Amino acid sequence: MKKYLTLSSLLILALLVAGCGPKATSQSYVDTPESHYRAGMRYLEDKEYNSANQEFNRSIALDKKFALGWAGLGLATGLNGDLKQGLKQMDKALDLGKKNADVHVLAGRLWIAHRGEYKKWHKKAVKELEYALDRDKRHEGAQYYIGEAHFYNYDFAGAESQFRLVIDLKGDYSGKA
Repeated sequence: MKKYLTLSSLLILALLVAGCGPKATSQSYVDTPESHYRAGMRYLEDKEYNSANQEFNRSIALDKKFALGWAGLGLATGLNGDLKQGLKQMDKALDLGKKNADVHVLAGRLWIAHRGEYKKWHKKAVKELEYALDRDKRHEGAQYYIGEAHFYNYDFAGAESQFRLVIDLKGDYSGKA
């Protein structure tokens, strides 16, 4: 009995010491979750998924509840071939950022990227992108990716109308549309 009590006490002490480790701290004014998220998104656009993963992981290390960091990590992981892990990370992002339109756009992008692997990808992607539009009616990214989802689903009329909306907004996505 004494042996059991001693072992359990040591185990509890070890867990307490391990849980009290140092938290990631910001090293400079540009070492913020937001700046690492933006850097990760630039790497995603360049298809440098490992570098994007590093940036998103750093953004999460600085703020464990940073939903965009989790969403970016989920998208980068999914695009890098590990859809199952990417979906887990995206679910965490959606839990943390239910009201964040950008999180829903990234979730929609993940479904579009894996359109060949799921029969209901179009429905899931459009659902996430419409959630984004519910939160921000003029979210250009959501409108663009709804058009892209329609395009990949061979609904060219739907894609055209969405891309026309994006072009009328004259924002960052109008060149892509």
